[in-house]
Amino acid sequence: MITPHSARTKLACQIAAVDPDRFNEAVHAGNYPCAPQTARGSARVFDIEDMVALRVYSRLLNQEIPPRRAGHMACGIRDVLRQHPGANRVVEIILSMGSPYYLRAEDFDCDATHMSGLDIMEVREFRLDLIRECIVRDLHAEAGIIGEE
Repeated sequence: MITPHSARTKLACQIAAVDPDRFNEAVHAGNYPCAPQTARGSARVFDIEDMVALRVYSRLLNQEIPPRRAGHMACGIRDVLRQHPGANRVVEIILSMGSPYYLRAEDFDCDATHMSGLDIMEVREFRLDLIRECIVRDLHAEAGIIGEE
């Protein structure tokens, strides 16, 4: 069986464990700026990397991170995935001032104490390879099911 590599909003949200209505509200409020583009009246179509970012968003919300912050974190990760599709690990780097940075883990020196002349205050790593495996597994399972609920 061929595994699909994209999903419309409803299925993408189901796979990512995000309520589709809450997701649409987040998009319209500007809290999830990297949502796939859509034309009026058409469903958004998420590729695998879009769904990885959406699953990260879901996990952050479950950790009680506010939707705006969770959305911007997920979109920072999505930006890395645009430059490096299939990246397995991404780090979020919080500096003493300014916005967070997102890099592939292999591009970051974990022993560094400074970046761009600022102190590194915190580093958080996201294992996207595991998230991607779950998404592909779930897409594969859904591809074998025919019909509406």
